[in-house]
Amino acid sequence: MSDVSQTELKHKNRWIFLFVAGVGLLAFYCILMLNAKYDELSRYPYTDQKSRQLIREHLNEQEIDYIIEYSIAPNMFVAYIQEEGFNIYHASEYKRLSEYAWQEPPAHIVQMVEETIDIMSVDTLIEYLGGYRYDELHDYLVFGDRYAAGTPLLMGAQAVDTYVDEKVTLGIRKPAYLVRLDTEKIPAEREGILVDPRISADLEAMCAAAAEETGSPKACAGMVVTDGYISYDEQKTRHEADESMPYPGHSEHQLGLAVDFGIPGLLPGYFRDTVQYEWLKENAWRFGFVETWNRADEVITSVSEEAWHFRYIGTELAARLHNEGNSFARYATAKRGE
Repeated sequence: MSDVSQTELKHKNRWIFLFVAGVGLLAFYCILMLNAKYDELSRYPYTDQKSRQLIREHLNEQEIDYIIEYSIAPNMFVAYIQEEGFNIYHASEYKRLSEYAWQEPPAHIVQMVEETIDIMSVDTLIEYLGGYRYDELHDYLVFGDRYAAGTPLLMGAQAVDTYVDEKVTLGIRKPAYLVRLDTEKIPAEREGILVDPRISADLEAMCAAAAEETGSPKACAGMVVTDGYISYDEQKTRHEADESMPYPGHSEHQLGLAVDFGIPGLLPGYFRDTVQYEWLKENAWRFGFVETWNRADEVITSVSEEAWHFRYIGTELAARLHNEGNSFARYATAKRGE
């Protein structure tokens, strides 16, 4: 082959190389431009631009793929997306909890879910929130029962027939609503005794009936209420002073549904020997009050000796138990599956 032909071939190959390289560079540039302009949410069927902007700011590529693959609508999570601890994979839990706790701000919804999701389902969380503030529930989740390790937190603490004993705890719970006893209608040992408002009308009616039916000229047949609601902290003080007292968190008084009676000048231990106690024993059920334990129970505990202690369970249940010859303790433990 001549030198001229070889030279032409080299020139031709050089131009082919330059052409191919140019095409490659152009293709690479086009790909870069396409990627730069690619909308990762192009497959997302929701067109709200504000939501899309929040998604781009707060979700990574994997999380965006997740909401696209499962068609998770923005209204499931955008209200929470800017909150600390937000997890897109818990969007359904946020939504479910917010439907129940609608008054709670998004930050608190996220906090409650994230702090409990490894411990309980959101439905269980909601069930607990029916009877506890979240700070009360969280205290139990962090510290448990400080006096009896492993004791479960009582479910359904808001129910009028809830049952408290050594096997369950109320933790540091305080009832959502408490009212002061009206001492003009219900004599009390001191001012400021608090009770659950569900107790008030029937307690007033019982006091009036006690005076009328015993023929006593004194209000409430001479009885006074000595205790109503007792807080966890007060129980702690009393237990530290007298270890025979129930552990804090294990007293019916913490429900606000129990009252203790007394007669001024009479030691509590003698209350069982009074006409007033006999009347209460026979008639309190008519007004929704029962002795938590009574002498018909197979198991006698120290509570049995607290003749002054009566627990409100509502007139319907109290009448039913009376007619059946059943005690509240047996009813409640059977309901609990024991």
